[in-house]
Amino acid sequence: MIGAEAAHRRVRIAADLGALAGAPLAPRGEPVACERAARVLAANGARMASCVADGLTLTVRAELDVEPWPGLRTVTYAEARAGPATAPAGPDHLTSPPASVTGPP
Repeated sequence: MIGAEAAHRRVRIAADLGALAGAPLAPRGEPVACERAARVLAANGARMASCVADGLTLTVRAELDVEPWPGLRTVTYAEARAGPATAPAGPDHLTSPPASVTGPP
């Protein structure tokens, strides 16, 4: 067992890496993407609490046992999402090209 702060950092990193590893496989289905994410979590000392593929995005919730004080055991969680970047929303985004593309007035 490791301390609470170190455990939370470890589980956050594991969740990030798991989501990043599994997201490219999300279009092939949740079982394939989540299996890849689970392997990465395990390699980083964490376990899969949940995994959801939604289109091109993968959301992973990881867990890790922690013993902040002798005899006190608990579990820390972290969630991470990975997938393609999305464009900002709003009417200006839909109607105006970026300034660097517009050219001279």
